[in-house]
Amino acid sequence: MNKDNDINKQIEKIDIELYNLLMQRADLVKKHSRPIRIENILGQEAMGIRRMLKYHTGDFPQYVVAKIWREILSASVNMKEKLKIAVFGDENDTSLMHQVQEHFGSYLDVSFMSSFSQTFNMVSQHEADLAIIPSNNQEMNAQPWWSALATDPQKESLNIVAKLPFVRNLSTPIANEAYVVSLSPADASGIDNSLFTAETDKDVSNSLIVETLLSMGYEEAKIAAMVSEAESKFSLIEVKGFVSAEAFQKQEIPEVFKRLRLAGTYAKPIEL
Repeated sequence: MNKDNDINKQIEKIDIELYNLLMQRADLVKKHSRPIRIENILGQEAMGIRRMLKYHTGDFPQYVVAKIWREILSASVNMKEKLKIAVFGDENDTSLMHQVQEHFGSYLDVSFMSSFSQTFNMVSQHEADLAIIPSNNQEMNAQPWWSALATDPQKESLNIVAKLPFVRNLSTPIANEAYVVSLSPADASGIDNSLFTAETDKDVSNSLIVETLLSMGYEEAKIAAMVSEAESKFSLIEVKGFVSAEAFQKQEIPEVFKRLRLAGTYAKPIEL
């Protein structure tokens, strides 16, 4: 019994130390000369979580370590005011809301929208910091919603900056995946994927689209979503690696594309 009491006292001491360190971290965050916006540091945060997990040892679950760290990071950024998020979906969709809270923490101001245009407008008009777009929504993917995305370093534009869930538990099926959309471009995390929106003639095959992107130097190109209309085909295409807006603007666009735009980048999810 004395041994157990001694262990309990050590645990209590560590709990107090953890709390004090957390408060010290919060004080340092507040000393930044400019407010830190979470959409601008998602890549940096992903890199930090990967680095921490790389050195992880012991029996404490890696998945829980990553979840705790994400909550700390989100709460630190949002200490002054709640992060405002516009979600395309039903407020009764608990699995989608779970994904949002898992990544951005519990301290959120969430608005549910009935159309993706409303969702994007919330961000474009600065009424929300981020938009959440379910990537497997059949109703939404029946329309080329991704045509509203276009990363442009010269002006504000909507672009994908993350894909949820970022931390994935391999023992639990993923009910929802979702893109995070912002007016600020994503920062690199070191292990990223990028997305393009493409418009081609309707009769252009998916294989030709992929082959053309590969010939442009992009790796592991694949079509994430596609809609055909009367004369055109609209595709959302994913490639391996971080593509900056500045680098893409220097790229010569092959004639197979009526239009090709960079839609954003996101840190490749961690699977544990």
